[in-house]
Amino acid sequence: MRTLRGIVMGVAFVALVGIAPAHAAEAYLVVNDKVNLLELLAPPPGSRDPRTRRELAELRHLQQSRGPARVALAQADVEETVFRLTRVFPQPLTAAQVPKTAALFHHLGVEAGGVTTPAKQGFARPRPYTLARDLHPVCPLAPNPSYPSGHATVGYYMGVILAAMVPEQRAAIFARTQEFAESRLVCGVHYRSDIEAGRIAGTVLAALAMIDPSFREAFAAAKAELRAALGL
Repeated sequence: MRTLRGIVMGVAFVALVGIAPAHAAEAYLVVNDKVNLLELLAPPPGSRDPRTRRELAELRHLQQSRGPARVALAQADVEETVFRLTRVFPQPLTAAQVPKTAALFHHLGVEAGGVTTPAKQGFARPRPYTLARDLHPVCPLAPNPSYPSGHATVGYYMGVILAAMVPEQRAAIFARTQEFAESRLVCGVHYRSDIEAGRIAGTVLAALAMIDPSFREAFAAAKAELRAALGL
């Protein structure tokens, strides 16, 4: 049974992100006008901020220390799909095996992009390689600003939902989600604060999705399909 404190906190959270409970089911999951990351996230450090200098130093260190295997993983992680996270399961999965799951997580990726795009434009943080010419990215360059990381946002959005579907693998899923996000550092295309902001954004989106009736229905169907494919 929900406590009064829990109900109040839930209402406060809904109010914070600007979503009206009575209209939650009108749009499937979360849409751009319901989450404003420009209000939810702290501004990123400026180009001359000591924190940015420290983050650039970290990227330089990674550039020197990244090995071929980690580079290859980071390059493969450019693909924003839940199947980059299901690598933690004993057997590989494909969209053909779990079509409902694939469709649901594809939708999450589209929604994450719709939420992060206006935030990126609003914060307008330059990519690290535009400030430090000695950085040499090993992944495709993005034309949009750096903060928050869209990859980290969609990774955590998917990771939280995937862990709810397969709680037996919760620790492994979250470890892989963090690795997926940190691939953007290995690539040399994001600062650490970008992916930390993405972790917050993705978690917020997942929390909102889990209280949306239309999502809960799709989630239940995908969860059953996924667990059957995993033999759980």
